Amino acid sequence: MKLLIVDDSFAVRTRLEVLLSALENVEIVGQATSRSEGIAAVRNLKPDLVVVDIQLPGGIDFLRDLKADPDPPTVVALTNFPYRQYRFQCSRAGADFVLDKATEFERLTGICSSERREVRGETMNDLATAGSGESAAEQTRTIRIGPDGY
Repeated sequence: MKLLIVDDSFAVRTRLEVLLSALENVEIVGQATSRSEGIAAVRNLKPDLVVVDIQLPGGIDFLRDLKADPDPPTVVALTNFPYRQYRFQCSRAGADFVLDKATEFERLTGICSSERREVRGETMNDLATAGSGESAAEQTRTIRIGPDGY
């Protein structure tokens, strides 16, 4: 699975790269530090999954731009503001997942694992978050965006 990281923080990009590059069959194809760089990278690199800091200047518009594409990548929005209304706003703009940087950062590995199986056409039985103690349905309700913003 090809993955693109879009975040203006060097520290966060580095943390994401360390976390995700260890996953089997996940290739980090690029990094971008702004909305315009991110849009260009998506067009050129054709990632399967984009991880974006929603506080990036123009972050909500970035989501809308991505989802306007006929075949958009899966998008994980990272936020420091995990409030219900904010999650809903991200969902409406096109985020497939919204994760709180402070408490849900590690769940990104499970999302990558599940999305990788979907890219390969396999059935998704769980979100591959070993040791979480939650069923796949519980994990999905926690991180998958639905009509109520969760």
